[in-house]
Amino acid sequence: KKPDYSKLINLYTHAIQSNPKNASLYFHRAKFLILLNKFQDAEKDLIVCHQLAPNDSSCMVELGGVELKLNKIDKAIEQFNMALQSNPNSIEAYLGRSDAKLQKGMLDDAINDMSYAMALMPESEKMFIRRGELNFSTEKYSDAIKDFTAALKINPKNIAVYDKRAQAYVAKKNYNYAIADYEQVLALDKRNINAMVESAKILHRHVKSSNAAMILLDRAVKVKPTNPDIYKVRAYIKADINDLKGSMADFNTAIRFSNNDNKNIAEIYSMRGELYYKQGF
Repeated sequence: KKPDYSKLINLYTHAIQSNPKNASLYFHRAKFLILLNKFQDAEKDLIVCHQLAPNDSSCMVELGGVELKLNKIDKAIEQFNMALQSNPNSIEAYLGRSDAKLQKGMLDDAINDMSYAMALMPESEKMFIRRGELNFSTEKYSDAIKDFTAALKINPKNIAVYDKRAQAYVAKKNYNYAIADYEQVLALDKRNINAMVESAKILHRHVKSSNAAMILLDRAVKVKPTNPDIYKVRAYIKADINDLKGSMADFNTAIRFSNNDNKNIAEIYSMRGELYYKQGF
């Protein structure tokens, strides 16, 4: 049963009326206000908490998190900085400041703060993934691969991480390693359409193995015969290998199965138009 947060807030309100100088009461009421998405009220409580307990890093971290929710990013960073001055080993402060810097577009600083936090905590699959995604977004593909590899050592069955690492390998033009990751995905889930389609793209574009790509896409069609993306990619490959009739048929099938996905339909029409041009229409 879900707790009645409003009732708990009222209990803390009565306690505060009896003991208005107790910083902990404001802190805990704010925590319940946050659970109800009442961030402005929570901010007020946490400001009082900070005034009553100016060296309490937990209060500063919580206030920084609320100010992030209110899009007061600079104020949030200030709170996280103060928390770290009070407690240099505050994992939550480093992570909060990392999130704030990420929102400001300070990606390298965000990665650094995340690394400081990770050095203070046990190895975490979630954190390796999070830092790997940041490294990928800043085009630090080798570092991203290291992070995703570390995450996979903790959980070798995480399909999403194999996909992320494969994308990093593609960015570094390590195509065989990317294919190996998608093969691992298919070993874990033999019906994974994304792994089949992405492998097919790599095989055709970079490994120049169109036959292998077509085998994978034919397999994908058998698994999910109504998926328009499979037909779209297969149509593109067929056009490249001059199977123009087969390509046109796949483009038409892709349009038929796209339903109301206007963006996808527009892309397919554009690709089909290029095929018409190639055929001399």
